[in-house]
Amino acid sequence: MTDMTAYEVKKKALELGAHLVGIASAKTINENFPPPESHARPLSLAEKSSPSPQTVRQDNPMLRTRISQTRPQNLEPILHGAKSVIVLALRLLWAMSRLKRWNSREAHYTGELILTHAEEIGIELVWFLEGKGYPSIVIPASYSRALQIDQLNEGPVSLPHLAVEAGLGTLGLNGMLLTPEYGPRVVLGAVVTAAELEADRRIETALCLGESCGRCLLACPGDAIGHWEMDVEKCRPYSSPYGYHFVREHARRVLEEQDPHQKMEIVRSTDTFMIWQSMLRGVGVLTGCTRCADVCPVGADYQEHLEEVEEGIPESTPEKEEKLHQIRLKATSGESIDQYEKDKRWIGALQNK
Repeated sequence: MTDMTAYEVKKKALELGAHLVGIASAKTINENFPPPESHARPLSLAEKSSPSPQTVRQDNPMLRTRISQTRPQNLEPILHGAKSVIVLALRLLWAMSRLKRWNSREAHYTGELILTHAEEIGIELVWFLEGKGYPSIVIPASYSRALQIDQLNEGPVSLPHLAVEAGLGTLGLNGMLLTPEYGPRVVLGAVVTAAELEADRRIETALCLGESCGRCLLACPGDAIGHWEMDVEKCRPYSSPYGYHFVREHARRVLEEQDPHQKMEIVRSTDTFMIWQSMLRGVGVLTGCTRCADVCPVGADYQEHLEEVEEGIPESTPEKEEKLHQIRLKATSGESIDQYEKDKRWIGALQNK
């Protein structure tokens, strides 16, 4: 076994193509695992076969109990003897954010390619670490967005939370990871390793402008963003338009259609073709809407590459404006905000408090 330093690991990750790299201590993560009710924490792989949240909502206490029993509470189930987590980030292409259509197939396809690249960097880094004698394993890449209850785009551990612990950024109003360099316009991947590496310091002041901004709330086509939380049932038809929920409902339509001619029309439909195409590449399953990330002003890249294009928010409505107004009133009232209190370790200290 060869001695390994954090500098060597980060240098290798950057050489492989990562844009950002941070390291977190496995001990720190195990001691600060996101609680089951944390809005940005994904379910374990075992939970993905559970009923849809359309029939069993997140606020159901029975569901919360079941979630806490199936999710890993530390990194040991992932890698016995884990000492460190290396978190990788790749930026999304600015051209993707300049497309103001949430359902741009070009953007979804490009996002899938970036996800694949993040996974390739992860496995190459694993080979490098194991070549030095340290058992290591990849945590699947995902967008840095909030919880998607029954989707296939999240691993058994919340990568946004790991990224915060690794010093890459803080969580935003909608639970996405925000980075100083690229705001929320990143894809994440991670490697758990038995190598004990020097950890980076967590950013303790929120990068998110919070209620004083609210641009993500106004831009969301599903009106899914609330006060430091996201309604996953409203988000997922956009963030994963051809995901499990869509396939399930499409199959139900085929099975329940009694007319043979109409049944065949459904089978031959564009929806069926889109499902088939998405299964080949994960386009529209692992990737989808990024409008909340597109309009976020956080990140050094925003002013140079996106501000002029994203100044206006076509999805904004009077109803969303009123919703944001009420959120701002609550924020200035001094009243405790439940979701913020649950996630403040990862959101950080609010700058206006």
